[in-house]
Amino acid sequence: MHKFLGFIALFTVCLFVSVAMAADEDVINPDEQTSPPQTNEQAFRSDLKYLFEAELFYDYLTPNDIYGSWTSGLASFYAKVLPSMTVFAQVGGLTRKEGEGVLGAVGTYNLWTRWLSTYTALLMGSNSTYLPLFGLYHEFNFMFGPVALTLPGIAYIDYYDEHRDIVLYAGPTLFLGKWSLEYKIYRNQSEPEHVISYSHLISLGYFSDGWFGTSVAVTIGQEAYWGTYLASPREIRENAFDITINHKQWIGLHWGLTGSLSYGKLGDFYERYGISLGFFQEF
Repeated sequence: MHKFLGFIALFTVCLFVSVAMAADEDVINPDEQTSPPQTNEQAFRSDLKYLFEAELFYDYLTPNDIYGSWTSGLASFYAKVLPSMTVFAQVGGLTRKEGEGVLGAVGTYNLWTRWLSTYTALLMGSNSTYLPLFGLYHEFNFMFGPVALTLPGIAYIDYYDEHRDIVLYAGPTLFLGKWSLEYKIYRNQSEPEHVISYSHLISLGYFSDGWFGTSVAVTIGQEAYWGTYLASPREIRENAFDITINHKQWIGLHWGLTGSLSYGKLGDFYERYGISLGFFQEF
């Protein structure tokens, strides 16, 4: 099974969507008519400098006798060290039928001008059959009024065996009041043998700062790689589908709960039913 699947996809999604929390709305654009509102993942209020999040994940896979269940935990800490710069660190622990593993990441989000921001991240995993040796990420985001355009995003992921992934992605996000609509296309080049696959992400979110945020994200595409584990290595290509509903609910002035429900299907390999529950504290 391709190592890019499962928690790697989950963890990189956490990186991609949560790093934008750094932005102070007034720094991005003082015009409230065109300034992107914070989405459900963008919970960093302008008067706060730190955010801590902890989440637990459980995924039930079928056929369960083959794949078992996945359990994992993720802890994240964000610090706004400058009005235009936020640094973050994440660490996750995983348990699968194949064994246990640890995954960590550090990165930074930078607001360079009113119309340009970037983020850079480094990810490293423990030696296992499903985690990367390391991953490098870099993303450019351009602001055009209520539209944020990611062009391009780049990721390089190297595994403990001969596999590696080179991912290019791009797409717009439209902000209308408290609503956001996002589309991205991903091109994944899996080595060895230069195997290319594409996937598409569509996400709709609603965020009301200090109250709640909800989003629905759908990913459709293919997972493809060179099956070096086979007696006669060949290309493996399967259709992939994933849908995730995320919710963030403030309970107190600066703290609350998060949760998600998800469903995924990878061709003839497996179906996945996921749930998560988390806690966040702003200070």
